[in-house]
Amino acid sequence: MNWGAISEIYVPYRDGKAEFSLVRDMVGFLNEKGVRGYFVNGVGAEALPLSKEERMRMFEKVAEEAKGRILIQNITEYSLDRTLELARHAKNTGATHVLISQLPVYSLRDPMRFYLEVSEKSELPVILYNEKLLGSVFSPTQVAAILNMKGFVGYKDSTRDISHLQEVVSLKPKEKDIIAGSDSMIYVTYLLGGSGIVSLVINPFPELIVKIVEELEGKNYQKALELQMKINEVREVLKSYGFSEGYREACRLRGVDCGDPFLTTEKLNRAQIEELSQKLRLLNLI
Repeated sequence: MNWGAISEIYVPYRDGKAEFSLVRDMVGFLNEKGVRGYFVNGVGAEALPLSKEERMRMFEKVAEEAKGRILIQNITEYSLDRTLELARHAKNTGATHVLISQLPVYSLRDPMRFYLEVSEKSELPVILYNEKLLGSVFSPTQVAAILNMKGFVGYKDSTRDISHLQEVVSLKPKEKDIIAGSDSMIYVTYLLGGSGIVSLVINPFPELIVKIVEELEGKNYQKALELQMKINEVREVLKSYGFSEGYREACRLRGVDCGDPFLTTEKLNRAQIEELSQKLRLLNLI
């Protein structure tokens, strides 16, 4: 499948509480810029503080505006019952896929059984998610074993480890897709046979991510490499202002309110906002 440029859309907060009324304009901005789909309730998007009901509500708000695009519900749960409940809700709300991460903090004694049950009972195609931030990273052998399960159709790789990705590609079934899970890995992932990116940079600067995907799909590798270098530079600037606030403030500078970070202590002061603005102007982004 040709996944293309997918937004890991931020959960908008105000004073530590989700502000779902902002989602419509966030999605509308990205729709206009050619984004192919949405990855909802991601780790990088700060969805982990949400309750189960709030994650459902976030998904519903994005689905209302997605207009036929790829729509993926991320599920990070210890409970098989809650995992399947969220998957059913996603299907009934218009999801095209669900994505299941490795479980945070500790590993199950028999993780393969958990993923086998998900693959057998989910009514939607399943993508595997491997995220360093969650603590327990799957090995390439484990990834390949899960991708051999019937219900799994792809792998979102957020390990940011080229050797890991190379081994996964060599072990996985050929028909299973690879999706980059980091903006720093778009070029490498496509060169290794990948076909998509779930991006955070896309939220303030969708033009960059849509363009690199176009160049890679057109096999214009030199231009794509130049774009990857610029994306890396932009990513470094945005990440220097905390877990999400650099990205969120850049969205505001583009005229889109993506809300505040979950922790109000992460908000930028006036001097930091001006500094960020100057850096982005030097990169010809605003």
